[in-house]
Amino acid sequence: MARNSKRLILAIGVLCMLGLAACGTSSTPGTFQAKTATPFPPLLATHTPDKFGTVLEFSGTTNEHTGFFHVPDGAKILWSGIATGDNATLAIGASNRDGSSLGLIGGGNLASDGTPLGGTYVVHGARDISLQIAVVNGGYSIGVEIP
Repeated sequence: MARNSKRLILAIGVLCMLGLAACGTSSTPGTFQAKTATPFPPLLATHTPDKFGTVLEFSGTTNEHTGFFHVPDGAKILWSGIATGDNATLAIGASNRDGSSLGLIGGGNLASDGTPLGGTYVVHGARDISLQIAVVNGGYSIGVEIP
C-alpha cells in the first residue's frame, strides 16, 4: 500500500512541478464524490441525458493537458480510470484561466485487479477551465456535462 501511495504522490507532484496545476485553492471550490465506476473507457453510469448533455470527452493512457473550455455553474466532470499495469495511479487537476487552481478534482490509486475507480466533480460558478491529467499504468475517460 505504501508503494501505491508513493505513486499517487509522484503523480500529484508531477502536476505541480510542471506548473499544470497550482497547489493553491480556489475561492469557489467544487464538490467531489468518489465511487466505483463502470470500466474504462465508458463514462460513469451517473449520466442523466434528460437534464445534462455531454459536451466534451477526453480519454487515453498518457498524460494530457487540455486547452481551456467554458463550463457553466452546475456542470459535472465525470471521470473513471482503470489499471493497465501494476502500481497504477490517476490524478486529475483543474485550473482557472487566471492561473488559479481548483486543485485535485479526481483520481487515486487504481486497483491492479481491474476494478475501476471513478467519481463526479460539480463545478460551482461559471468559469473557463483546463484539465491536467497524470496517469501511470492506467487508462482514463473524462466527460464534461452541462445542465
